[in-house]
Amino acid sequence: MKKLMLICLFSIVAVGLFAQKTLGQAKSGSAEKSDPQSVSILSKVNTQYASYKSMQLDLKVTIEDGKFKEEIPGKVSVQGNKFRIDSKDQLIISDGKTNWVYLKEAKELQISNPDPDDVAMFSSPDKLIKSYQKDFISAYAGTVTYKGKSVHAIEFKPKDRNSEYAKIRVYIDQTTLSVLQIRIFDKSNINYSIEIEKFVKNPSLSEAHFKFDESTVPKENTIRLN
Repeated sequence: MKKLMLICLFSIVAVGLFAQKTLGQAKSGSAEKSDPQSVSILSKVNTQYASYKSMQLDLKVTIEDGKFKEEIPGKVSVQGNKFRIDSKDQLIISDGKTNWVYLKEAKELQISNPDPDDVAMFSSPDKLIKSYQKDFISAYAGTVTYKGKSVHAIEFKPKDRNSEYAKIRVYIDQTTLSVLQIRIFDKSNINYSIEIEKFVKNPSLSEAHFKFDESTVPKENTIRLN
C-alpha cells in the first residue's frame, strides 16, 4: 500500500510537469515521440502546476481486477521535498530528511531515511520529468465525458514493451487545466483509478504538518529501518 500511495503521489505531480521535457522530445527526430497536441495541453498544465509552492488534495484510489473492487480515500499534501499521505491504513510523512510510516491497525511506527531518488523527485522537478520522459510517450486521446462534462484525455504509453503498465490515461479539465483523474492499466489485469476529489493550491502548511510526533507511539512499537 505504501508503494501504491507513492505511485499515486508521483503520478499526480508528474503529469503537471511532464510536458516541459516532452515538448523538446516531440520536436526531435526520435521514432518514439509524443504528439504535439498532447504536449501543448500538458505544457499549459505544467505552467500552472509549476507555479504552486504547495498543494493539498483529497483522493479516492480505486483498485479492481474484475473479481474485486476496493476504494481507498486519502489526503495528500506536498510542499517542496516534503509530503504527507494519509489513508485509512497508514500515515506516511516525510520532511525531506526523515520518513515516518505509521501503520494504523498495528499501531506500529517505521522510521527511515528517505530514498534519495524520492527526495530528488520532489526537490528537483526536472528529475521527475526525466523519469517519465525516459519511460513514456504521450498521445492525445480526444475528449471524453467525465462526470457530465467534456474533458481532455491524454494517454501515456510505456516505451518498454516489457513494462508492467499497459498505459496510463489522464483526464484534464478543459477550462481549469486541472488533473481530474489518473487511470493506471496494469498488464496483470489490476487497474488503478486515482480521482482528485478536491484540490487546493498554495495552502499554508506548517512545519509540524510534515513531522510525526514519535512520543505518541510506544518505543516497543517503533522500528528504525536504517
